[in-house]
Amino acid sequence: MTYQETLNHLYGLNRGGIRLGLENCSRVLDKLGNPQLKTLTIHIAGTNGKGSTAAFLQSILSTAGYRAGLYTSPHLIDLRERIRINDEWIGKADFVRLVSQVKTAASQLGIPLSFFEFGTIVAFLYFFEKNNDINIIEVGLGGRLDATNVCQAEISILTSIALDHTEYLGSSPEQIAREKALIVKDNGTVFAQLEDDAVFDIVRQIAQEKSAKLFRLGTDFQVVPRGGNTRFQTIDFLKGNRKFRDLKLGLIGKHQASNAALAIAAALELKRSGLEISDQTIRKGLETTRLEGRLEVAGIRPAIILDCAHNPHSVRSLTQSVRELFSYQNCYLILGIMKDKPVREMLEIFIHFADHIILVKPQSERSEDPRKLKLELEPKHKNVEISQSVYHALQRAKQKAGPEDLICISGSL
Repeated sequence: MTYQETLNHLYGLNRGGIRLGLENCSRVLDKLGNPQLKTLTIHIAGTNGKGSTAAFLQSILSTAGYRAGLYTSPHLIDLRERIRINDEWIGKADFVRLVSQVKTAASQLGIPLSFFEFGTIVAFLYFFEKNNDINIIEVGLGGRLDATNVCQAEISILTSIALDHTEYLGSSPEQIAREKALIVKDNGTVFAQLEDDAVFDIVRQIAQEKSAKLFRLGTDFQVVPRGGNTRFQTIDFLKGNRKFRDLKLGLIGKHQASNAALAIAAALELKRSGLEISDQTIRKGLETTRLEGRLEVAGIRPAIILDCAHNPHSVRSLTQSVRELFSYQNCYLILGIMKDKPVREMLEIFIHFADHIILVKPQSERSEDPRKLKLELEPKHKNVEISQSVYHALQRAKQKAGPEDLICISGSL
């Protein structure tokens, strides 16, 4: 198959929708030699912040000289973004070859793999082939039944817990926390950012059942934001007798302080277990971290910001950070949302943030119709319109915005 034929095959699998469960992945990986069990692994779950935490951690490890694999989802432009080593995407030839190998193995077993299962197996195969020192694996959805949970991670990280994908994970934060915390492995180590005590109690119970060590941000280790601007921010980090002062983060927004703290704590645990990670490596790794689509400044005069806030929790973080970090007169919001999100709650936040809203339809079968969004917004907001694409919406916003204004492009990836 060519690269495009490979993409066509994989995207065609999306029509089957989301499918949770480990059996299919486990059986195919077993036939392929179980590459997911042969490399030191860190597994990251949570509602928001997974990608940023993973990016901070990979930057630290690659700065330390290790071959660090990173598997994340979704992607912005090219599917190969999801599978990278030290920030280099998997090559097209390797991707096509490994998809074909997985396809053959699944066919021989009579197993119909989903889009995400294909990508997960390809990532584990590729990372093993390239002799990685360590893999950082981001959960796709939930945790317990997510395809990535076939790995045996020595370290698990739980970022924020909030209501999202309730049709799959449960209708309460406690139910969702249980699903996500079940990535924790026997005798492992867990670092968690859990502000709600009831949610933390769920995670603590699971950690105890699995004889895993649990460290909670705010109790067992601390992060103190020290300020920032539109290019970087500064934090202090404290864990026991370890103190880092004036750490610069390459990702902006106050919420990134917690994500960085989780990455630092995990890096220190890796150092304790034998990896060579200096304090200077941690500093440089945090400062050089880059991640597209997370409060990314893509233009000035007017300022243009890209951010993938796609649920109420992340929308609050986005709007708060923009107000704190950017000075502007009017905000033009370009917005597209999936229909399985809590649309009304998200719109209620955006209503008080944007002076002008341009609605678009993301290129997905799950996309909400902009006309429905417009009907929801019009009684509460006087400046709402629909555009045929993100490109046309951006041109429209640029026509209307002055040099002192701000254009924010947000919503589902």
